[in-house]
Amino acid sequence: MKRCAGFCSLLSGAILVLLPLEGPSMQDPTKPKVTLTVTRVRGWEYSAKELEGEFAGKEVRYVVLSCEAVIDNQTGEDLTVHSNFASAFDGLSVQILRDGRKVGERHYTLHQSPFSEPRPFVLKQGKTQKDMRIPFRLAPADWAGLQARLVGGLPGSTFKGKLASKPVPIERVTSLDP
Repeated sequence: MKRCAGFCSLLSGAILVLLPLEGPSMQDPTKPKVTLTVTRVRGWEYSAKELEGEFAGKEVRYVVLSCEAVIDNQTGEDLTVHSNFASAFDGLSVQILRDGRKVGERHYTLHQSPFSEPRPFVLKQGKTQKDMRIPFRLAPADWAGLQARLVGGLPGSTFKGKLASKPVPIERVTSLDP
């Protein structure tokens, strides 16, 4: 009996070591720890005469998309994104969709001037918001049914996953003022 008592206490101690200290996890391991959401997309249309290229001398329609984006960092630590441009959102592109199919895509930094060296941008834990403005040459004459979404990643950070928001209808506006 003494032999069993010693072995049983050793076995129960080993079992206790294997049990989690904080109880069952409430987090879903399949859920991404960083999410990207677009809350609103507005489009302001204008035209300009092209000075060079294939459309030189012609009036061309453009739109500036204002994408109100939120990156929610739930990794449990701050993430540092590295970019030659101006924000932690620089690894994103906007896609224009019609009936669920991509009809256009433009990288957020395409219209910006880079710095010579990458700079760090910290995404604190929780939500970080940004109004991303992206110019587009407007091909479709009809805006009805167009949607936009953001896709991309967080370059240089420890988060290696891909981000993609759900598509949001583009609201046609006469001004991008708040």
